[in-house]
Amino acid sequence: MHRTPLAVLALLAIALPLVAAQGSPLRSPHLRRPKVVVVIVDSVTAEDCYGDSGPLVPGRVIPAEATLGLMVTRAARDQSPESTYLTIGCGARAVALPIKDKGEDNRSLALGRDEVWQGRTGSSLYRANTGRSMGKAALAQCRIAQMQRDNAMSDYQAVPGRLGSLLAKAGVRVACIGDADSTQALHRPALSLCMDENGLVPMGEVGASLHRLAPELPAGIATDFGKLQQAVDRYLDCADFLVIETGDTARIAELADQIGEERAAALRRAALERIDHFVEWLLERLEGKPYSLFVITPTGFATQENATYTLSPIIAYGRGFHMDRLLTSPSTRRDALVVNTDLVPTWLALFGIAVPPDLAGRGLTTSELYYSTLDDLHSLQRNLSALEQRRPPATRVAISVMMLVMGLATLLMLLGDRSPRWLSVVLRFLLPMVVVVPPLTVLGNWSVPMGPIPLGSPPPSTSWMLATVAVSVVIAVILRGRLLWLSALVMLALVVDALTGGTLSTSSVLSYSFASGARYYGIGNELGGVFIAITLVALLGWKQSASPLSRRALILIALAMIVVLALIGLPFFGANFGVMLGGAVAFGAAFARLCGARLTPKTASLGLLVVLLIIGGAVAADLLRGAGGSHIGRAFSGADHSRLLVIIGRKLATNWRVFQVSLWSRLLGLAVACLIAAAVWFTPAVRDAYERRRNLGAIMTGIGWGSAALFLFNDSGVVAAALCLTLGATWLTWCALERPQQKAVPKPSG
Repeated sequence: MHRTPLAVLALLAIALPLVAAQGSPLRSPHLRRPKVVVVIVDSVTAEDCYGDSGPLVPGRVIPAEATLGLMVTRAARDQSPESTYLTIGCGARAVALPIKDKGEDNRSLALGRDEVWQGRTGSSLYRANTGRSMGKAALAQCRIAQMQRDNAMSDYQAVPGRLGSLLAKAGVRVACIGDADSTQALHRPALSLCMDENGLVPMGEVGASLHRLAPELPAGIATDFGKLQQAVDRYLDCADFLVIETGDTARIAELADQIGEERAAALRRAALERIDHFVEWLLERLEGKPYSLFVITPTGFATQENATYTLSPIIAYGRGFHMDRLLTSPSTRRDALVVNTDLVPTWLALFGIAVPPDLAGRGLTTSELYYSTLDDLHSLQRNLSALEQRRPPATRVAISVMMLVMGLATLLMLLGDRSPRWLSVVLRFLLPMVVVVPPLTVLGNWSVPMGPIPLGSPPPSTSWMLATVAVSVVIAVILRGRLLWLSALVMLALVVDALTGGTLSTSSVLSYSFASGARYYGIGNELGGVFIAITLVALLGWKQSASPLSRRALILIALAMIVVLALIGLPFFGANFGVMLGGAVAFGAAFARLCGARLTPKTASLGLLVVLLIIGGAVAADLLRGAGGSHIGRAFSGADHSRLLVIIGRKLATNWRVFQVSLWSRLLGLAVACLIAAAVWFTPAVRDAYERRRNLGAIMTGIGWGSAALFLFNDSGVVAAALCLTLGATWLTWCALERPQQKAVPKPSG
């Protein structure tokens, strides 16, 4: 066994991440007790606010220097306002389930101290539910106990009231004004955004004192903006953090099913005009104060251009933000795109409060890009929504192609020498497509006509399939018989893309979803599984002679493996810690096989040490980045490492759910069946492949162990494992189909 390459591997594993570590991203400046005002305009779209005639266009009411963006609004289980507002207040994905009480669907039990509901005041109901007094608090969330139970059992274990408690601990005075009640039910999710962990808000007003009767509107009541202005005047000077729920747009969205689309659009437009005048008044009232103003939409609204309804407009203006720029954050690393969990770290930073490491989001920053026109935001929303609509059909097509090939490969392994000739011919043509299809999804946004897909229309799966199959066929014909070259090209493309910012990978339909992902992944689990398998084939597939690899060759292979792991796992490249762990196991197992090591306690301990060094190096690089680090790095940075166990538990639970319902599980099963058939039947063709290609055993060992690690270490590990094993089975089948070159037999003389 070569000891020097293993030592090099171990040293590089910890040294490379530390050398590559970069400084932390721009943080909001430390501001001495500013005034932060949050105006909530719920259930509207970017087109409503930023359109040519939109009331909140910068330059009309909002100052032209405002910073704009789109916010991902996803919560833990559903997209109800109760969950999206609570998610913002928790700084992590949360859930707030509606309750049924006396035949009414009461979305919230947020009440004022002396407000009467079903014969009891808010203070008495709060005491009855919690056993505690409201003290001097003005508002109470009487459902706080249920919210705490619901979230303690969820995967994210969010803490309801986290924002309010952190602000109160720092002496920041909080107030909440306004609601979205209708004549049928209470609707006050804004309280869940700013309450403390006891469900209390020190100051504020909700309820009938802020309403006016509006029989012409579906909700029967509307916000009286004159009374709302009076309430703001009462609390603006004494509150440091003020949340204002405008209410009317939320009421329209709540009853949208009962009214026509045109009527809903007209009502929403009229409501935004009223909000327009209120914001104009508010800006005049704030003049001369050191304030930061946020106009947010916690809950998205489904339209043709926002079919996933997980994108909503956000405006930030005032101290802490550069003028006429686009918002961004380390959570997304995309200009004009942020996440709802980024708001709590932003607000804490504006007050100079240390951001706890267990919060899911990162503070908002301003990008280097100026917005020349609002068309940029419209284009971004259309493209991201179109990508999300194409993701399911594109994924089904990719899986279907690979399942077909794996089924035929399994049949070949079972039949062995009895397999018909047509099966070999077809497989030699189809196997390159398995290698080609995942990278082609990087161009998935270009494979079908751009633009939003109308709601209710069938997704363009046929167009995507035809385009992908056509390109795959062309590549298969051009590179027929050169699967190894094709693998090397794919590996090189992934390396170059990772080094240049991952622009292509992050726009792939097989990359992570902006609508479901809470943070940035430069390389998602899908392409991560491809990257690992392709790297093993591209690095080790060339050797066919019986002589062992030289020490220099082993060192170069170790270097290449370390570089790939860095590109996958480091936070400023791929930022995928779980896939990096799977890759470390895969490369370690393959490298040990190359060096002739046998599985003994000594070699197992050495392999574990190498993996731990890689983990330590990646975590160290993450910690050096400060606020820009990943959730894994921040879990290690806190004094309480129980957060790490929460992350592991959430990933395992999510992976199990995906395994039960996903098509990827079927692809994984077919790939495993193919490899089992090859191992059990071990046909002469497979035996000959192992004899001719010396490193085939190392490749398959690495892919086998790596796929198991990918399955265990990722929240959608079944996806990464399925692709990794599928590519491994593809390479094994290709090698089995290769015809050994027959040496020419000299003719007998005479």
